[in-house]
Amino acid sequence: MRQILTTVLLLMTVALLYSNLVSGEDGTREQISYSGSRMADRIAKMSP
Repeated sequence: MRQILTTVLLLMTVALLYSNLVSGEDGTREQISYSGSRMADRIAKMSP
């Protein structure tokens, strides 16, 4: 029983960390969106 509880708590911790890293403030999702916008602006400003 103790081993199952430890495993469940570890999995919950990993899930929360992942969630915060990806969708938290300054998370990966926001950084990718920002980088994509910057790239699109740079491409649009290029002259052929």
